[in-house]
Amino acid sequence: MMALRAMFLTSTAAGLLAASPALAQDQSTTVTTGAAAENQVENGDIIVTAQKRSQSVRDVPIAITVVDQSQLERQQITSVTDLKRVAPALEFGAPGQSPGGGAFIRGLGTTITASSGEPSTSLVIDGVPQGNIPLLNLFDVARVEVLRGPQGTLFGQSVSAGVINITTTAPKIGEFSGMYRTEVSGDDFAGSRYGRWINQLSLNVPLGDQAALRLAGHYDNVNGLNRNVLLGKDGDNDDFGLRARLLVQPNDAVTINLAAEYNRTVANNTPFFSYRETNNPTLLRVLANCGVAIGPKNADVCTPTPDFVREDLYGFSGQIDLDIGGLTLTSISAYRASDNTAQRTIDHLPTSSPSVPFANIKFGPTPRNQELYSQELRLTSPTGNMVEWVAGGFYSRFSQKYDYTSALSLFFLPAPVVTRYIQTPSTESVAGFGQATIHLAGSLRAIVGGRLTRNTVSATNYIPTTGRVFSARRGVTDFSWRLGGQYDVAPRQTLYATVSEGFKGQTFNDTSTPAAIPIYIKPEIPTAYELGLKGSLFAGKWGYDLNAFLVDVKNYQAQICQASATAGQVCTPQNIDKVRSKGVEVSAFGELFEGLTFNAGVAYTHAVYPAGYRGTDGGNLGGQQLINSPRWKASLAGQYQVPVTGALNFFVGSDGTYRSRVRYDTTSTERVTFRPHWIVGSRVGLRSADDRFEFAIFAKNLFDVREPVLLFDSPIGQAAATATTPAYHTTAQIVSENSFRLVGVSAQFRF
Repeated sequence: MMALRAMFLTSTAAGLLAASPALAQDQSTTVTTGAAAENQVENGDIIVTAQKRSQSVRDVPIAITVVDQSQLERQQITSVTDLKRVAPALEFGAPGQSPGGGAFIRGLGTTITASSGEPSTSLVIDGVPQGNIPLLNLFDVARVEVLRGPQGTLFGQSVSAGVINITTTAPKIGEFSGMYRTEVSGDDFAGSRYGRWINQLSLNVPLGDQAALRLAGHYDNVNGLNRNVLLGKDGDNDDFGLRARLLVQPNDAVTINLAAEYNRTVANNTPFFSYRETNNPTLLRVLANCGVAIGPKNADVCTPTPDFVREDLYGFSGQIDLDIGGLTLTSISAYRASDNTAQRTIDHLPTSSPSVPFANIKFGPTPRNQELYSQELRLTSPTGNMVEWVAGGFYSRFSQKYDYTSALSLFFLPAPVVTRYIQTPSTESVAGFGQATIHLAGSLRAIVGGRLTRNTVSATNYIPTTGRVFSARRGVTDFSWRLGGQYDVAPRQTLYATVSEGFKGQTFNDTSTPAAIPIYIKPEIPTAYELGLKGSLFAGKWGYDLNAFLVDVKNYQAQICQASATAGQVCTPQNIDKVRSKGVEVSAFGELFEGLTFNAGVAYTHAVYPAGYRGTDGGNLGGQQLINSPRWKASLAGQYQVPVTGALNFFVGSDGTYRSRVRYDTTSTERVTFRPHWIVGSRVGLRSADDRFEFAIFAKNLFDVREPVLLFDSPIGQAAATATTPAYHTTAQIVSENSFRLVGVSAQFRF
């Protein structure tokens, strides 16, 4: 440990903060079409597409975090959930606990598990909303933009809290090029808890002078993160994906982008959770006899039932941009689908017997098939007019078929108690949207936008054993809006103020309580106020962004979970009348001196439950932070690079993320919170002066902080107090690759 700390301090002395060399300077704004959308820097300016046209990030009246390809590579960000390391306002819920990837922005996210629910933060890749079928791997990505606050006047559905807007690398006409990148680490190597092998490959192929094809793929293997001690098998997760993009530009007025992707995940012996803490002596004895050392470091289970997940994900999209008399007409058509089969155990214990007096609860194999269609048509005005506007329409339809089966076994029962139901939810959304920026006198600009949405949700559950049908349907029409103003207070300094209302669609209790009377969950309506200042200093060497925000959410969608004898846990969704999130965010980036670049951000988020709100255990959560919402969060990173020879550079970098105490479950006990902590990483290596190759040694989670992705009170081993025994409780946890130290080597080659 002393050696690791010395390594960190040495690298920090060289470069304490993380690296984004792009600096805000002269304004440059164009309408976005085709390959031009991927450009990160133009004339020294950071270019984004947050308002459906390429423009300087300084001119966008939105709180936005921009992460370019170089920063993604330097901080080894390979999944969407890794983005929380570089965006202080961004957090993620545990896998499977929130729809659409589970993102939270400014403390606000979807905490219900209803199949007909939708995320609060939309994941958009190359203009295509991912909905409830997200691709979470990041490979061959040119830029990521994290937009905070409601974005419905410009983006598709599920944008009430914000948008993660991802742009992959576009094909380049007339260029043959490629890239290969790998990371290798081994179980027990230099303190690593598990092994991982990451491979990423991309190839750009010109097809004459009017077209190009780009192929990209990834393979990610994680081994040894978990272990089933009863079966003697380590957890093993394989993730493989391919993407193809075809760009055709027959003339200056027409740009065609076609894309197809496929991703396959195969996970074996990867348990849903592990036991963290219990005061039940019988459960402690059973786990000890298995060889499971219960505690914060535990990722092992002891069950005769192997856990597995198989998922195939498909995506196809086509975008056409037409220049019609200075206006740009854009059409984006997309289809996404996934086929998933999983088998899980809820107890992770040996077979029930008199010496193991706990229920065995297994669900699966459970096939789940999902489909998502979307169509966007929009018209964008030229840049530079007195009124710059975007207007269009959006349609999407999501459907699912989920055949759920679970079985509860106890040693004294003659046969397992089987529960089965078939879910067929669907969501259909039709919307018209528009936003305009009006250039008034001098440096003053006004912003006005609106969105009219018709959202229809259907939820149907069929129970084969009884023939009972749970069926509900509800349509809602909503108008959301955005108003604001911008003023250039000085060269390269922009002040803005906005107020906007968002919309997140309605849902039903269609997952955990399929046999109950349908409970209607109202749409969630946030109203967000934001005041911000952004710009650059020291002749453009430093950029900054600071803002204050307040968000009042009406009918916040949440849920309360209770222990269940047959399902382990049953969660009932609900609306909370009002939730408020308010805070301040500050970020800065640039070059301290030649070779030393930095990127830093701090967010204070006061997002709390209303007074008198009662949690699962009946305790008062009023005034407490919402789940998955640290009150304080900071990200710091940096890189120092110095020439060794004319062709070779030496570099050293560090990055760190601080979170204050985080609550993971709606219960008042501190057992489901995790302490304030830092997660630190470091890299040291050599890079060619032309960036064609790089070799590095890295350490992630250098100090082995066992940060979970979920803590919750498990029903296994729970018991009320009696005259002779105290109340028993059990806390379970879900951990991820980021919960353990990982040390390895990486290499990258470009040609």
